[in-house]
Formats: sequence, C-alpha cells, structure tokens
Amino acid sequence: MESGAVDSLGIYLEQLPRRPRLTRAEEQRLVGVAQSGRAAQCILRNRSGDARLIHRVQKGKEAEATLAECFLPAVIHAAKVLHFKNRRHVALEDLISAGHLGLTLALERYERSRGTRFWTYAVWWVRQQMRQQIRFSRWFMGIPDREYRAVVRRMRAFSRLHQYLGRPPSPKELAERLTCSLEDLNYIEYRLSLNNVLSLDRPVGQDGKSTLGDFIVGTQAPMGGEEASASLEESDLLRNQLRGDIQNVLHEHLTERERLVLASRFGLGGAEKGTLQQIGQQLQVTGERVRQIEAGALSKLRRRLKRAEYGDVY
Repeated sequence: MESGAVDSLGIYLEQLPRRPRLTRAEEQRLVGVAQSGRAAQCILRNRSGDARLIHRVQKGKEAEATLAECFLPAVIHAAKVLHFKNRRHVALEDLISAGHLGLTLALERYERSRGTRFWTYAVWWVRQQMRQQIRFSRWFMGIPDREYRAVVRRMRAFSRLHQYLGRPPSPKELAERLTCSLEDLNYIEYRLSLNNVLSLDRPVGQDGKSTLGDFIVGTQAPMGGEEASASLEESDLLRNQLRGDIQNVLHEHLTERERLVLASRFGLGGAEKGTLQQIGQQLQVTGERVRQIEAGALSKLRRRLKRAEYGDVY
C-alpha cells in the first residue's frame, strides 16, 4: 500500500473518538436501541410526523454510530489480514468500508435472544463483505459465486500439481484432481480467460505515478534510435537494481540454506529451477524438508514485508 494511503488512514484513526470496550450488557442495549430505531423508521414511512417514532429513529442512529466506532478496531484488524494477502487488487480503505457494510447487515439479522456476542455473529458478515469487495476489485467481469469458487479451486489445484510434478499438469491430470469432466474444466478455463484483461491506466511501481501504458511502445509513434536505446538502458538499469534489492533482502533476513532453497525453487540469481526432490538431493534432505524450509523462508519475508508496508499502523 502507498505511504500516502497509510498516512491518511492514520490521520483518520487519530480523529476518531476513543471508546472503551463494550460489556455484554452495553452491547445488547445498543443493539436493541439500534434495531428499535430501524423498526421505527419502517413504521414512520406510513405515519409521518410522529414525534415518538422520530425520537426512536434518532436514538437508533446514534446507537449504530456508537457500535460502529466501538467495533472499528476489530474491522480494521480483519481488513488488514485480508489486505496483506490481496494488496495488489484492493485498497485497505475499501476493505474497511466493506467491513462497515458487513456490520450493518449483521445488525439487521442479529437475534439477541440467542445469547451470543454481537461481534461473534457479525464477524462472518464483515469478512464476507470484504471478500466480495476483493473479488469485485480483482475480476474484470463479475461471475456467480459458484463459478468463482470453481475457478479458485482450479487455480489452487494447478499450483499444487505444478509444484508436485515439477511441470505444468495436463488437462486430464487437472480434471482428475478436481474430480470433474474435461468439458467442465474447459468451461472453467473459459471463465478464467475472461479475466485476463489489463487496463493501460493501471498504476505500476511503488509510488503509483507511472501507468502500464507508459511502458508500452505505441505503433503510431515509433521510437527513434536514440530513444529506443535510452529506453533499453533504463529497463536494464531497473532490472539490475531489482536483482540487487532482492539479493540484499535475502541476505539480510534468510539463512544460507533458505537462500539456496528459494533460489533453486524460483530461479533467483540465475539459478536453475528444480523440484523439491532435486533440491533435497542437493541438500541431502527429503523433499518434505525442502518444502518446510521454503515455507519458513517465505513466512519470514511476508512478515518483513508486512512491517515495511504498514509500519506503526499495523
């Protein structure tokens, strides 16, 4: 996430009033007042001008605002967890807004008679709205939930088979893993292909000042010899700088064995890609041990990225 977004979020949090954690009794009272206000608002549509109903509606709105402020830290925490996994597709502020919508939906359906805490019930609605926001931001074309889950299952199965086999799986192998027919797999592939669309205005880089269209040479205005040479030199410079940054991060945070495993798995530093079994033979360990080392190294890098990205806000 950009530093400007983090700063704006920090300013927004500082301006909010600090409210203590609600007790069960306070929580039930506020929920009751909020639901009573919503019920009064429905009645007020047919009985306009009733002072008592207007007072109930006003109290209900105040109770809803209090609930939203009290549960805001929990909503932000849930948003940050999902944002770190999907930060390329959705902004943190959009997830927080979706979380507020989830609180509103939970308030409409919450039943106090069941005796559960409000957040215990509302957290599902909050996460469900956040995941829906991620899906809308990630996919160019909207698809039904059933087809979206099928596409996600296909992507996960392809990744696991690719890792296990050391090569891309064939359609037959992928269909067997998904326990579906080749016709169903072809339809899933078709739905997946509909999303392979990129906008030329898509931000590129950490500062977000450049767009994808800036790096595409137009056919109507071909570059001259000097401009093309300068563009190639700039690309080589950026590529070498990126390689150096990756090597610095790996040497700073990982052990020698972890660096060797990641380099062999992803072809870093000119290393040849290898399967788990091939790397295990080189290190004289099992393929499962190599997978564990890889998972531990990636976990270290994710934690380092999270601290660098969120800073004091996280």
